[in-house]
Amino acid sequence: MDAHSMDDQDQIRDTRRKREVKIEELRLEKFMRKILVQRLSVIEDAVEATCDHNSTLAEIMGTVETTLKAYGQDFKGIPPCPTFGVTSLEAWLRVFMAEVFAKKDNIQDELRDITQQLTRLKKERDEEESK
Repeated sequence: MDAHSMDDQDQIRDTRRKREVKIEELRLEKFMRKILVQRLSVIEDAVEATCDHNSTLAEIMGTVETTLKAYGQDFKGIPPCPTFGVTSLEAWLRVFMAEVFAKKDNIQDELRDITQQLTRLKKERDEEESK
């Protein structure tokens, strides 16, 4: 075997390794995002079930904290609260919850993209292996 074909084989092997690493990275990312979507869904469901537009920040944060503790997570992060009266606490709270729900939707979109990338990479790998 000449040096040129060995270089080609090394390059093919490196390409395969990189693809396998990318597949594993995407699998892990997909797994983590699924967990995040599940947790955000649980929080969203709990907030929608127990809170309404008259709920105070403390009531909603209590719902979130209780929900997370039920899943073994300790809620330590407190969302930033307006301090200069630019917005009312209730208005800020509605915006905060809308952002949480939008983040969940964005993560679900990213999850779909990752799944498509993973499917494409697996298909490329399978096609290459069948040659």
